[in-house]
Amino acid sequence: SLVQPAIDLAAAGFLLSARQARRFNLFRDDFAPDRAATGYFTRADGARWSEGDRFVQADLAETLTRIRDAGHDGFYSGRTADLVVASMEAHGGIISHEDLASYEPVWRDPVTFVYRGHRIISMAPPSSGGVALAQLFGSVEPYSLRSLGWLSPAMMHLSAEAMRRAYADRATWLGDPAFADVPTDALMHQRYIRGRMASFRFDAITPSATLSHGTPAGVEPVPSLVPAHESPETTHYSVVDADGFAIGLTTTINDSFGAKVAVAGAGFLLNDEMDDFAAKPGTPNLYGLVGAEANKIEPGKRMLSSMTPTIIEDPQGRLRLVLGSPGGARIITAVFETALGVIDFEMGIQDAIAAPRFHHQWKPNDRLLLELDRVPASTVESLAERGWEIREFGSYTAVHAIELRYADDGTVTLHPGVDPRREGASRQVERRAE
Repeated sequence: SLVQPAIDLAAAGFLLSARQARRFNLFRDDFAPDRAATGYFTRADGARWSEGDRFVQADLAETLTRIRDAGHDGFYSGRTADLVVASMEAHGGIISHEDLASYEPVWRDPVTFVYRGHRIISMAPPSSGGVALAQLFGSVEPYSLRSLGWLSPAMMHLSAEAMRRAYADRATWLGDPAFADVPTDALMHQRYIRGRMASFRFDAITPSATLSHGTPAGVEPVPSLVPAHESPETTHYSVVDADGFAIGLTTTINDSFGAKVAVAGAGFLLNDEMDDFAAKPGTPNLYGLVGAEANKIEPGKRMLSSMTPTIIEDPQGRLRLVLGSPGGARIITAVFETALGVIDFEMGIQDAIAAPRFHHQWKPNDRLLLELDRVPASTVESLAERGWEIREFGSYTAVHAIELRYADDGTVTLHPGVDPRREGASRQVERRAE
């Protein structure tokens, strides 16, 4: 069973790492208002968690067992559904048995585009990841990044200006295509992307206050608005099996530990994904930010995200990379920079993941975020001379990836990449091509 390993892990428990123990302790006051969350994520004796403590999730094991035995109905009806509805009633929530029974997943065709002969396959709306990634790659493709140099001031300046334009479009155009007319193909068209970069200069920034979203040809103009807040409690993993089938999977509950509310008896947290909607077009949300019409709240609608699980094929049509990351709005740029390292600079995947990161997202401020302790002072000075306001990155990203390399004798080597910014694990294997 696909679910059985998770059942075994939840039932037997696992030993907490230092980071896991620290995070449980950090959020213990946030769990306190909810008895179920307190029971699951704080120690029964009131002590703080320590590295090496065993964390057991017996109720979650039972929930997963119901999913194993009954599939969809093991979660959306029966015992688990009863527990969810009881939790809603206890907290003044509105999810009903009817809501759970009527929920269905929706298949979306992935976004696909080509960059330097590589076919890139990524997530379509209501995630913004694939469209933004296509715009980023399309913006830098006319330039020889190798000539500019890896993480040179010029390369970072060019990339950050591309980010500024992609995130401005993200704020206005992207949402659930079942509810809004999302111009996916038009936003990814090379002529449109090149037009967006027409104002780019190597010697100076384009201030965000002077740059709004673009309007693709044939698309009705809309007002310019600022993107909504997005939080970083997300997980990504990449898998390639012995037959060469690949999976890039990103899942999220939005903020750290979601809503900090657990379903009593079921063992899992409720998310706070409603924050990824624009609460009201043009009106600030809890964080003082506003969003656009395409991402307004509507019944049955899926909120905008930045998830960017991505699969890349080389110019010969062979699987080259599987990658993705957590990190809220910073996911897209982490995936972009990692892929640039491999494709344009022929770096190994682990080196590309470990390299310093930078991020710009148009608004709510006009700051370029850098991992300052890992970037030369001369680079920072050169960027500042171009007009960038620079701040520490504070990375929430953690790229998990697999790179495939092909030898002349038919050997295919899978090279894993795990981000040193967080915990992770991988296994490297070899297989023969058929």
